[in-house]
Amino acid sequence: MQIRRAPLIGLMLALSTTSGQAQNQDWWFEVEVLLYKQGQAVENLDEQFPQPVVTPRDKRAIDLLSPLLHPDTSGLRAALPTCRPAVPAQDKAFDVGDPQLLDTLQSQLAALASSANDNDIFASEPQALADQAQIVGAVPVANSAAWQAEDFVDLYSLQRVGCQYEFEQAWLEDLLVSHPRPENFVEQAPVWPNGTEQPYSQTPYLLPTDQLQLSQLARDLYRQRGIEPLMHLAWRQNVQFGRSKAKAVRLFAGRNFARSYDINGYPVQDDTLSNDLTTDDTSDAALDLMAQIDKALAEPLLLNTQPSRHSEAGERSDELWELDGLFKVYLQYINRVPYLHVDADMVYRKEGQPGLMGTAPMHIALPEQGKMAPADAIPAQFQLYGMPFDQLRRIISKQLHYFDHPMFGMVVEVRRYHPPTPPKDEDAQ
Repeated sequence: MQIRRAPLIGLMLALSTTSGQAQNQDWWFEVEVLLYKQGQAVENLDEQFPQPVVTPRDKRAIDLLSPLLHPDTSGLRAALPTCRPAVPAQDKAFDVGDPQLLDTLQSQLAALASSANDNDIFASEPQALADQAQIVGAVPVANSAAWQAEDFVDLYSLQRVGCQYEFEQAWLEDLLVSHPRPENFVEQAPVWPNGTEQPYSQTPYLLPTDQLQLSQLARDLYRQRGIEPLMHLAWRQNVQFGRSKAKAVRLFAGRNFARSYDINGYPVQDDTLSNDLTTDDTSDAALDLMAQIDKALAEPLLLNTQPSRHSEAGERSDELWELDGLFKVYLQYINRVPYLHVDADMVYRKEGQPGLMGTAPMHIALPEQGKMAPADAIPAQFQLYGMPFDQLRRIISKQLHYFDHPMFGMVVEVRRYHPPTPPKDEDAQ
């Protein structure tokens, strides 16, 4: 019996070894996604979606679009040249802030310069050190001459020259403490985001638009009535085995509604209106401390295991895109054969008449949140509605796959990609 079992055990070991080697292999794919909206009105929808709809988020998600909209310019600021006086310092007019400190510094530098005959560093610029003392110990007057930039970056110029532009102050701040900077508000995402070819990259990257292979299909779609482009892009990424191990790619497209609506979909109120909103005096805040404690003890304890989908009225976000969500590609074995899967979890937003999908118009929703709206408040003409899109599908490489939604559509094509071998370093040869 043991002899008969040997071939079967060997076959199982061979299959498991092959499966393990396939999972350890670095599988790269080229993903091209074509997004378009179909021009359907919210009022004509048969489906009803509970509002508000939360945008899917994943801290591990790969974001290839945000660096295009908000590029990191800290490296460019660090590469900017420093500055120096346009004319000799002794010809400038200065208001001396501390004459005694200035005399002490000048005398010390003069003694140092006189004894620098054996020192090549200081002997080369004795007069420059004395000029520096005058610049450091003085404040230039308003009618002083302009400053000019050097043609190169020299760290010693920070010690040699008493000049500093605002961009240099930002440079030093970035080196010491990393802090967020105000970013420009982006109202519309690009329809054709353009990336850069990086054949030897070990991380996912966005492809340039000239490598899109579904351009003709996109043009045919846009000729149809009611079809408008949302986004057309392609990227390359390594694909993992298993849905839980795969990293999602964040996709967002269309208009950014963040300045017009809050995260609940209600129009953003003016500052004058928000200042007039007051809390009702009959709330728990008007009760004394003991009454609040008695009321809390009398009420049953409710444990909600589901995350709350509601937020305070007027709560805003920096980004409220027309289409936003996660797009995940992963491999999964089915009968020992690896199959590609696409998992799309997104939210599409569109304006519509107030009070749809079981929501209350803005002038009614504010009192329900415990706030008083002005008597002359004008009802809002539109509200923003979110419609979820959650589809999981097994796909085949190099085939077109359509994902349909009442408000938009998505065409996906995934192609196997074999990264080239990086060239050898000439120094290592």
